[in-house]
Amino acid sequence: KQELPSTNAYLWKQIAITKEKIKPFTLVYTDYQTAGRGQQTNTWESEKGKNLLMSILLYPPVEPSKQFLITEWISLSIADFLINTIGLKETTIKWPNDIYVNDKKIAGILVEHSLDATNIKYSIAGIGLNMNQDIFPAYLPNPTSLKLETQKTYSIENAIKSITKNLQHYMNQTHEIVHTTYLQHLYKRNTFCNFRILSTGEILKLEIKHVLTSGLLQVKTKSGDTMTFNYNEIQYHLA
Repeated sequence: KQELPSTNAYLWKQIAITKEKIKPFTLVYTDYQTAGRGQQTNTWESEKGKNLLMSILLYPPVEPSKQFLITEWISLSIADFLINTIGLKETTIKWPNDIYVNDKKIAGILVEHSLDATNIKYSIAGIGLNMNQDIFPAYLPNPTSLKLETQKTYSIENAIKSITKNLQHYMNQTHEIVHTTYLQHLYKRNTFCNFRILSTGEILKLEIKHVLTSGLLQVKTKSGDTMTFNYNEIQYHLA
């Protein structure tokens, strides 16, 4: 598709109108999104034809309480591509679902689920990866792209193939291996960072210690107390 409001929304719609079950790993990608979405109310900005914008349909054999595992699969698939295929060794995963190179955002993920009482019926994982764009709007706080990092231009199609192959690899690993690997890539682990507590607006200096398998972030205060937060309770405060 040359242009779509949002690849995730398009895939939701296809599932709703298609009578047969759509195959796992069905992919939708587009040159341009008119209403790309990020976490919560965030939008995703991208120049036409320059970046990887895709959504992939999964039928994960995962219970709803373990749904963060799917975010880990996707994050690691992109991180692997950047580290091993492109050679960007400074790639990390910023909790819960951004991919960073050094201190700049190169990719974002939006995973949405259709749940029933006991199962995830299916998941749609949206990926936005900045590839060949070299000028970004001034209001984006810290964007980067493959082009900016390496001064080269890349095939979006090859990137999609590589990330999908990585995803199939991680889906075949045990939960423990996936989670351990995610933690090894965690941005600013064992470092004090400024966080904004969303309910109060206060800024706290907290040390990133751990992410639980449920997806909750575990941090330590200066005085050594452990605190746990969900992604809608706290955000990094980029000074």
